[in-house]
Formats: sequence, structure tokens, C-alpha cells
Amino acid sequence: MDTTHSLIFTYALRTPPPASTQQNGQTAANPQPQQTLEGLWWKQEPNVSGFVALSNLTSQPITASAETLDAENHPLGDHSVTISPHGTKIVELTELLSTSATTGGVVVSWTGNEYDLAVNSGLQDPAVGYSAHLPLATRPDPSDKPARDSYAELGLMTGPSDPMMSFPSGVVFTPYSVLRNISEEAVTATPALWWMQSGSARSAQLPQLTVAPHQTVKLDVAEFLNGAGLKNWQGNFNLVLNTNAPRGALLLASGSVDQTNNYVFEVFARGVGESASKGLHYWSTANGDDTMVTIWNPADEAQDFVFTLFYTGGHYLYPIHLEPRATHSFNVSEITRSGVPDSEGNVVPASAQSGSAELAGSAGENQMVLVTEDEGIYNVRKATCGGVTCTTCNGFTSISMIADLFAVGVGGNTQQTLSGQWNTGTNYNYTNSSTWSSSNTSVATVNSGLVTGVSPGSVTVTAILDVEIPPYAAPCVSAGGTPVCPPPAYPQQSGLGAVGPYRVEPIATNVQGNAVCPAGYSGWSRTTQNQLQYPSGSGVLSAGITMADILQITGTNQLGLTGTQTGSYQTDANGSWPDTYFVCSTACPTNGQSDGIQTWTYNSTPLPHSNLIVYQCSSITIDGF
Repeated sequence: MDTTHSLIFTYALRTPPPASTQQNGQTAANPQPQQTLEGLWWKQEPNVSGFVALSNLTSQPITASAETLDAENHPLGDHSVTISPHGTKIVELTELLSTSATTGGVVVSWTGNEYDLAVNSGLQDPAVGYSAHLPLATRPDPSDKPARDSYAELGLMTGPSDPMMSFPSGVVFTPYSVLRNISEEAVTATPALWWMQSGSARSAQLPQLTVAPHQTVKLDVAEFLNGAGLKNWQGNFNLVLNTNAPRGALLLASGSVDQTNNYVFEVFARGVGESASKGLHYWSTANGDDTMVTIWNPADEAQDFVFTLFYTGGHYLYPIHLEPRATHSFNVSEITRSGVPDSEGNVVPASAQSGSAELAGSAGENQMVLVTEDEGIYNVRKATCGGVTCTTCNGFTSISMIADLFAVGVGGNTQQTLSGQWNTGTNYNYTNSSTWSSSNTSVATVNSGLVTGVSPGSVTVTAILDVEIPPYAAPCVSAGGTPVCPPPAYPQQSGLGAVGPYRVEPIATNVQGNAVCPAGYSGWSRTTQNQLQYPSGSGVLSAGITMADILQITGTNQLGLTGTQTGSYQTDANGSWPDTYFVCSTACPTNGQSDGIQTWTYNSTPLPHSNLIVYQCSSITIDGF
């Protein structure tokens, strides 16, 4: 941020590439791939120039190029730079100052891996305080088929500024919208305007336009308004583009700028689609900041939402009801300064001036809703408007079965649970929202996760969700492209298990050294490093059970061992190491048969695990390996 010239650029942090993928230099045996990003530029006024910042995230130098093009893809300038390891180079696109073109494209390319370079860019005129993001994105795969999608540019402003935003008197905004086709095929887009009038949503459909490959088009938004009968309209509206194009083919840039080109209120186009809750990474009302949020209900039915403000020490629930196609805009300061308790009695303290937020359906963060939102942080005193560049599409990060390795006796039961971990930290139980199946019903059956043992053997139990749930994603505008939440899915998970008789026998306490298996048995014993060791060194019993298998299965359920490949002991309830654990295995005797040491009686419930020798029947290979 340069407050003297009222310039602001906001970019997202990036994860460095893994060491294994960092560039090692191109050789005949190790050719490096070619990477290309394409972007669009426009000149709000004649003195706008641009820049591309290239940060090398690897330990090897990288040579990159940045080429500028006009609206019809004719070259304007070409720059080549070498970026030192972990260094940054800024390429000034000075040719934009001398060209008569008002829109065009930028192509950034380098040889290496996709994440070797962090690439950010912008447009600026420090003399008047103009600054905007120059979007860059990866070109779509040429094999991608066109699909019908919708993208919404929310809260565009035309006419005098809204009094709630506290801009100086006389500030008048003009909207703009620019798009570029970065694919190899012509695409079509049909614009539509949506606005609120007398408390109701109104719309106007506009003529379809065709955009040639690598062509840049600046939309005549004023003419759109005239065509919709809004020539003298003053206020906010939404511009929606209904496209027929491969996903990611269109780069979009839009916003509102005042007559001095000082206040630039950028609007990031959002993909319109069903999703769960959405996380807003940052809001601020500190030091003259405010955060404007615009929410649009694109559905054919009314919806209820909850906008939750999170801040240090608490949260505040702000309910929102939207009729079909209705839009609601508000400043976060309206909430924080209202002093009105929420439904839980919370009031935002005066000390809370920044935080994060979440937009969710009224039934909770995992409710599927159809909603589009945009937000921007602006500061009237500093004449800066910087968009919050990342919005999280909340969803599951992993689906797991508890336990994914299990054992159950013949005629016994064990309850399986299907759990979904969300990026928000919440675990949701999907056991009763899934279809369960057994790979071998003669070994075990399953009903709503309840596994019943039928006969000895190995079995796989699988659960497939009956309801769609969304995967987590964090589409970032500053990384390029238009953020679109991924479609929901029907994830599944399987668990390996075994049915059979087993018994855990307690023996004398304080067993020292290595115990000895009975005649005909094989086994492991404790080493001085408190690990299980197979005497032969092969680590595999004749029955095919590996040490890792025993550790995973007997683990914390029976022996108190950690379920890791190293097989370290876990301390007992008193915090001390067990004296000795010993695992023996052989062919299973029949029920009631004596092996010369004891008579085997089968019990599906393990006994307490203190100083044990474990007799394990080899016919129950536990995890099915």
C-alpha cells in the first residue's frame, strides 16, 4: 500500500514447491515442462501502465518472459528476465503508456514446474492514484469441452456513491467490465443485469456476444444500462455473464471507478453454483477501513443465511433473508457498531476491529445453498480500495471409517462410523447417510455400519454417501482466474477386517527378557528399544501376518501398542512402560481343544492388556492382507 499515491495491491501467500519438484536444470534426460499464464490489461485512462512481479521459489535461476498484446492479439512488447534463486524481478510494462490500444493481453512463460514462480501483476497510475489487479490464469486444456456456466460481478456502482460508504461529496462512480478469451476456441457470453428496485429484484437480458480466441473485449456497461432502461440509474447492480465455454476460458475484470480515477472499487467475478458455506478470510474496520459485502441469491426460491463475524474472543451472528434473485449489500461497520445483541446474546466489543467471517445457510455450515458473494475493504481517508482476494469454499478434507482396520468374532457385532473432517475443524457423522456393503456376506454382513460376523475370514466393508457433500477448496483471485467452488461429490471409504475366534491370555507379571512361544508357535518379542522383533528377521509369520499388521490391529485396542510402522510401545495408564508383550501365532485349535499348554475357548472381547502373552490364531489374518 502506498497511501501517498493511494495505490494498493493485495496478493495471497503461496506454498513453496516441494523440494523434490524444485527445478534442477534442464537436461536431455530431465526436460523441464513449459509453463504459460495469460492475462488481460485495460487502460482506464491514457497514463495507466502495468507490471508483472516474478518471485523464484526454487534454488535454481529461472528465465522467464512477459509479452504484451493488444485486443486482437498483436504484439506490443516482449521482456525476458532471469530471476535468481529465491529472488524477485519486477517487469515494467512501459509499452502500455505509448500504445493507442486501450485493452489487450499479457503472456508470462517460463521453463520449469508450475509452482516454481509466484507471479503477481497490476495496473497503476501513481499521478492520479489509480491501481487495479491485472488477472493472470492458466489456459484451459484444449481437450476441455464447452459447458454452460454463469459468473456474477456483484455490487457494481453507477452514479453518486452510496451515503453509507462515507465517500466525499461529489464522488460519482462509473462501472467497467473487461473480459479476455484465453482458450483456442471462440466462446459466447450472454450478459444480464440484475438490480433491486422498490424492494424487488429486476432483470434485463442483453444481446449475446462472441469472443474470438485470445481476444480482449471491454464491455460497454453504460450501453447495457441504457438498453435495460436504466440510463439515469443511481445505485448498485449485478452484471451476470452466462457463458458457453470451457471452464476457465474467460478471464474477467470488473469494478467501479470515480471520475478522478482515484477510488477504484474492484469487483471479482464469482462462479454461480451450489455450495456449502463460504469462508471470508479477512474483514477490517480499523484505522478508517470498512468492509463492504454484497450477497446475491441467484435461486428461484427464497433462502435464509447467517453471516458470522469471527473476531478475537467471540463471534456475532447476522441473519439475512433473501427473496429469489434478491441482492443485499451492507458494511461490516453497521454490524459492529449497532450494539444489537445477536440470537445468542453476543454484542461485538469496540475492541473487535478485524477478523474473518463465514456465510452459511441458516441450517448450518454444511447446508447446501445457492449464493454468490463479494467483499472489498476500502478506506475513504487513504483513497484505497483493496479486495479480499480469497474466499474459501468450505467442505470436507477427508473421509474416514472408524476403524478402517477391525476384527469381530463369529456372531459378534462391531459398529463402524463414517466420519467427514471439514476444513473448519468440524467432524460430521455420515454413518446413517450412506449405503453400506460387504465384500463377502458369508463372512460378515453390514447394516447402517453395524458389522455382524458370520464365519471366519477376511472382509471389506464399504460405505458410499447417499448425499452430495462439497470438497474443500480455496480459489484465489490473485492466483488468477475466476473463483468457482468445485461440484459436490459422493465420497466413499472402505475398511478391512476379519471375522474369527481369538483370545488374549494374561500370564505372570514382570516377565523379563524374551518369552518363548509354545511348541509349534512363531512370534515376536520386545527388544531393548521397546519394539517388537520377529526372531527370524523376516518380519512375516508363516500365516502371512506381518509385524506391521499386528501393530496396526492389536494397537491401542488390545496391546496398548502404537499403530505405527516402528512399533514403539505405548505407556500404560500409570505412565510406565509395560514389562513385556509377546505375540504368538499358529493354526487355530478348535474350540475347547488343548494345545498342551492351555485349553482354547474363544471370546470376542479382549481382556485388559497388562503384561500379556497374546495367542493369535493365524486363520484370522485380522486386516485381510
